[in-house]
Amino acid sequence: MISQVKVRKANIRDNIFLSRVHNFGVKGGYFCGKQVIKPKDRIFWLKNQLSQKHISIYVSEIAKEKKAIGYVKFERVSHNIWEVTLANLPRFIGKGLGSKMLDLAIQRLKKYRKVSKIVAVVKNDNIDSQKCFLKKKFLKKKFNTKIHKTLNQCDAEKNLYFELSD
Repeated sequence: MISQVKVRKANIRDNIFLSRVHNFGVKGGYFCGKQVIKPKDRIFWLKNQLSQKHISIYVSEIAKEKKAIGYVKFERVSHNIWEVTLANLPRFIGKGLGSKMLDLAIQRLKKYRKVSKIVAVVKNDNIDSQKCFLKKKFLKKKFNTKIHKTLNQCDAEKNLYFELSD
């Protein structure tokens, strides 16, 4: 199944899927943020996300089935530094698909954007995400507000900070 994963740029038709996966991450405690996207707000939310030049969202799918399984979102923190968030549907967590999604999405991001560094803030108890980032050669670092950048709502000093440089 891992070899069948592909990523594509998100579009407005992904609003139900993306909000569902996002809300699962919030409610399941996987994300640091607490904002749940209400059904009446999901189109506005996604249009806003897709219109931002500093945001890139990729939907991951099982190629043959064209079945969405998760997403990878990049937000530019500063100059060429991007922060990544990824999420899978519950039944695909812990199967190694996050690493493949992340790898493909990073390739796409680098093809269309200038990237010198990619960072992530991961909750201490989100072991699957930690494994995913370490597998993709991200370095776990102690967060230092003087040198590290993040947009994440998490308190990066209390959670784990990962960094991938070119």
